[in-house]
Amino acid sequence: MKILHTADWHLGQSFLNRNREEEHEIVLNEIIEIIKKEEIDILILAGDVFDTGSPSVASQRLYYDFWKKLRNTACTHAVVVGGNHDSPSVLNAPREILQLLDIQVVGAAERLPNGEIDFEKEVLFLKDSKGEVQAVVCAVPYLRDRDLKSSGVAETTAQRQEAIIRGIKNHYTQIAEIAQKYAHLEIPILATGHLFAAGLDIEQADGRQEAELDIMGNLGKVGSDCFAEIFSYVALGHIHKPQTVGKQSRIRYSGSPMPLSFSERKDRKIVLILDYEKGILKNITEKNIEVPRKLKRWLGTLEEICLDLENYDDSADFLPCWAEIIIKTDQTIFDLDSKLKTAIGKKKIEILKLITEQKNKVQTLNMPEIDLEYLNPEDVFKQKMGEVAPDQQAELLQTFQELYTLWNEEKE
Repeated sequence: MKILHTADWHLGQSFLNRNREEEHEIVLNEIIEIIKKEEIDILILAGDVFDTGSPSVASQRLYYDFWKKLRNTACTHAVVVGGNHDSPSVLNAPREILQLLDIQVVGAAERLPNGEIDFEKEVLFLKDSKGEVQAVVCAVPYLRDRDLKSSGVAETTAQRQEAIIRGIKNHYTQIAEIAQKYAHLEIPILATGHLFAAGLDIEQADGRQEAELDIMGNLGKVGSDCFAEIFSYVALGHIHKPQTVGKQSRIRYSGSPMPLSFSERKDRKIVLILDYEKGILKNITEKNIEVPRKLKRWLGTLEEICLDLENYDDSADFLPCWAEIIIKTDQTIFDLDSKLKTAIGKKKIEILKLITEQKNKVQTLNMPEIDLEYLNPEDVFKQKMGEVAPDQQAELLQTFQELYTLWNEEKE
């Protein structure tokens, strides 16, 4: 049996106000081709399917087209869990129909009539054509505050963090106890998660992933001991760089299948393929995703950058490279645009972000004009938040995200 692990598609993402629909379509088609070539049996998508809780029509079209194409492969089952960017109600809305296609969706933790979490709903049994269970997937979605603890007005940050970690560990303990009942079967038993584990390799340089970790990820960093040995593999989402947790190869982030910020420009983009024999995980293979567009950052003096631009080889670029240019200078540069355009010539390079650093003065120049067609509510909020002090932005953005998620759920 072969299982493919992917996560963090972020369909509908706009990158510095640029639409990425074409890139996403190419990458999703590449994943379909991998599924065909490798004869994948089960697909696991570990959260952040969409970039926003109110995905555009175009991004939803990509999502449903992918499932339509999956029907023409050997893959018989798919499991999708919600991430922190996803609206549970949006993901869950079509799940009865998708279940008819053997695509099971867990948008959020569900509750019993008494208000307690219904852990049984997260334990999925994937059956073959004869009705026999092929695999057990403990489909744990992103766990929100209300799933983990009761908020207390007087809580300190440390107390809140302890409560979140305790809540996450308890959730996986409860799920593991249910899964343990099936340990005697010679079938894969896996878990999913959309969370921030301790000790990860994250570039703290730029990009929304880093800002996002500051507002929500640094609270509740769990260790590998959170995941019981009953889980032969734990398919994680939320971190965009592929890596293992606690040096355990069975606990992994697949990362995002395409770079979502300039800080991800050097990351390998992959999906993970798990090979099972009689319920035992024999091998884990990384399959590279050939991203259709490069993200590049050039930093240095104007002369150095112009030379780099002149020497850049774009022969293998399918789509124009998107560039961030940071010029270090001691003086004002005149005719900067024309000098950069001359260096670029006819090469497929598009400058999305241009920054000059001049004696402690940083200026961002010629940013692309905002096109409201490609902005989601969170993008608009970030634009309006520009005048707020940087040390207050993280908490303000977290509050907005929580309120926006609640609003999306309640309006259903």
